[in-house]
Amino acid sequence: MKSGTCRSRRELILVNYVQCNAGAVRDAARSVGWKPAKKSDKDWDLAWGDTAAALFREVTQVKPYQVINHFPLMQLICRKDLLAQH
Repeated sequence: MKSGTCRSRRELILVNYVQCNAGAVRDAARSVGWKPAKKSDKDWDLAWGDTAAALFREVTQVKPYQVINHFPLMQLICRKDLLAQH
């Protein structure tokens, strides 16, 4: 991470898995040394969910250093048919 983009210069990255059934995601995170966050931990670095709906139910606030793999209305820029309309 770039300096100033995370809460500290710690090496441990915590991943909040929200209904994540993809083993490849967990395997990739584990291979680079990232650790799963505890369910009660709100101090994670990355939240990964299989669906935006599940992620937004679980994650209600995002701190400046936290990253999520879905964002509201991302389908407007991710689908070619909707992108052409906007």
